[in-house]
Amino acid sequence: MPKITKSDKIAVLNYVININVPEGKMRSYSNLSKAKITDIDKLLEKHGVNDANFNEHLELMKKKYTEERLIRDENDKIVFEKSKMEDEDLFSQFNSLPDSIKVLCEKKRQYEDYVSHLKTTKQHIKDAEIVFNKVKRSNLDTMEWKDGNAVLKVNGINVHVGHLGTGRWRHPLGGIHRNRHAKDIIEDYKNGLIPVLIKIKIKKNRSRKM
Repeated sequence: MPKITKSDKIAVLNYVININVPEGKMRSYSNLSKAKITDIDKLLEKHGVNDANFNEHLELMKKKYTEERLIRDENDKIVFEKSKMEDEDLFSQFNSLPDSIKVLCEKKRQYEDYVSHLKTTKQHIKDAEIVFNKVKRSNLDTMEWKDGNAVLKVNGINVHVGHLGTGRWRHPLGGIHRNRHAKDIIEDYKNGLIPVLIKIKIKKNRSRKM
């Protein structure tokens, strides 16, 4: 028989105190990892768990968590498939747009990314200056910039202030057709707010001299 660990007892304890508890009102004991095993045993006894039925509760807990995981996995699969269908529909709609609208969407995205980058850089400079003023000891201390990151030199020691907060979330399916700014442009185009000029080349018939 496998040895019952302290982690097993804590897991079973958290399981039994939440039996028949409504979703969203889960309960738990704090600092159980620091508690003595004897104290955990007393709490288990309080909730009707002892050496004789511990393994039964352990198996019920594992079964419950396995069933919940399977339900979550199935729900995640449904959500992903729905998102995938939505993505294919958006992609199809985007491909049917005039090239001028597609270019406008891409330029708008580039502009918004650029503005976001400027805001982040400005905040980084502000944060670096705050750090520098806190650690500065004399007029010999300096702050330089290298590859967009602040390098503080204090008492001959280099202190690097990382450029934080530059990461951008991307939808796992990606694509310009999911960009919120592109969606606004496409919606305006559909509502007739963005005119599209279509150039038509007309070949002139040349008369031949006989």
